[in-house]
Amino acid sequence: MPLAHYFMGKYAAKYKKDLRFGPGIEAIFLNHRWPGNIREMENLIESQVVTCERSTIEAADLSGCMRSECAERKSSLYESLDTQDRSLKDIMQDIEREIINGALQVHGSMAKVADILKVDRSTIFRKLKRDEPS
Repeated sequence: MPLAHYFMGKYAAKYKKDLRFGPGIEAIFLNHRWPGNIREMENLIESQVVTCERSTIEAADLSGCMRSECAERKSSLYESLDTQDRSLKDIMQDIEREIINGALQVHGSMAKVADILKVDRSTIFRKLKRDEPS
């Protein structure tokens, strides 16, 4: 990733753009085999900088084979969780909290999140209240 960030800075400056990598790019880059080595990465990043019309290069901007390569190597949800000395109930509460907070960031309102997650607003309030420190 340091090399990817170097190329991003180099070409963003060259083409006078303020760009960054979006979420998921690092996992895709780290899982890609890079058969063309450094030149492949440099050419990919330069072409993304030139063609990107947003401020962030997203995973969807990359070729399908790069994205599917990452999906094939993706670890299970269980492997990504901190389960050490924790009950299933505690783990599930953390997952619920992440989903609700993420939905709130995206949609901005409790009513919209409740509608999307198909629960009552009171459920959203209760689950968030439960997780507040006393």
